[in-house]
Amino acid sequence: MAARAPSIPLPTDWPKHVKSGVIHVIALAQVALTAARARSATKRDVISRLRVELEAAQREICLLEEELRLKDLRMHRLAPRRRPHYRGTERMAILELREARGWSKVQTADGMMLQSATITGWMKRIDENGEHALGCGSVFFVLLTGILISRSGVSVSRDEGQHPSSAAG
Repeated sequence: MAARAPSIPLPTDWPKHVKSGVIHVIALAQVALTAARARSATKRDVISRLRVELEAAQREICLLEEELRLKDLRMHRLAPRRRPHYRGTERMAILELREARGWSKVQTADGMMLQSATITGWMKRIDENGEHALGCGSVFFVLLTGILISRSGVSVSRDEGQHPSSAAG
């Protein structure tokens, strides 16, 4: 799991205009960064364009990690028994993600804010009743399969390999 960003809360006694100023500085930096990337993206130099794409992807990863951190903070405030339950397909997707990441039961439980006994119970249900015990056809599996097929260079017809929701496009 990625390292958590340090928590630096704004002092409560700061005037509103200072807090607002911090937000505006971040927005201005975003505009400047976008303009610089746009300038670099129009260059014919392949390395420059790839560098811009890599930086954009790394920035997106950082923003997603921060978004996830904030959502996790909110969920951690609830007692485990008061948190919403995952649906069957979500449980299956969590177990698929566990395998794709190579996580242990404890790592999965920590990452998904569950008890390791919960993961053990889900695995036991699958072992006893098959994948239909939790729900099937998770989006994660469909996406992962699509990525692997596209990287292999194998051509798959629309009827055989695409998820029904993506066949219309």
